[in-house]
Amino acid sequence: MSFRLKGCIVEINFFFFAVVAAASLGDTNGVLLCGILAAAVHEAGHLCVMLNIKELAPRKIKISPVGIKIIAGGSSEDSRYWCLAALAGVGANLLFSLALLLPSLYFKSEVITKLILSNLLLAGVNILPAHSLDGGQLLKLLLKGRMSESGAETVLLIVSAVMLIPVLTLGVIILIKSQYNYSLLALSLWLVMIVFHSYLKK
Repeated sequence: MSFRLKGCIVEINFFFFAVVAAASLGDTNGVLLCGILAAAVHEAGHLCVMLNIKELAPRKIKISPVGIKIIAGGSSEDSRYWCLAALAGVGANLLFSLALLLPSLYFKSEVITKLILSNLLLAGVNILPAHSLDGGQLLKLLLKGRMSESGAETVLLIVSAVMLIPVLTLGVIILIKSQYNYSLLALSLWLVMIVFHSYLKK
């Protein structure tokens, strides 16, 4: 499924709907819905910055079960623009959480609390210096100012691998102790696969 939105092609993979629908059946406490909303806020942050910087105008948006990929159509070499775009998603999640903070003090709503936590968790995960995360993209941009792109990619892969070891370990510990919470472990394994795939492409 694809359509055009203000000159940008939006592609939505069929399996995205299938995975969301299947997961929703077991989402009795609304955690998945809060997570999807947090992801939408995050990507909206990236889009807002890219749409307002001509050099970064998005050409295509791909939505699949593994995430949302925004492909820029511009050709800017200014790392400041790209750093701003990389940080925009995390910033949007933090601002959204801050905006919900006041209502949460007056309305003791479990939904609001879950929305705040979902946005804070997504911001915290994305700022990690791992491949394909915003923190990883930011690190690569900073490294490219001091070394070649291939060198920056190599350093990023090493940092990602080292960083993922404690995260993966923590995911296993949480799964064993809770006996049901596999979220962090699943995220860690997904990141490990991405790092391994990126290593094979080098």
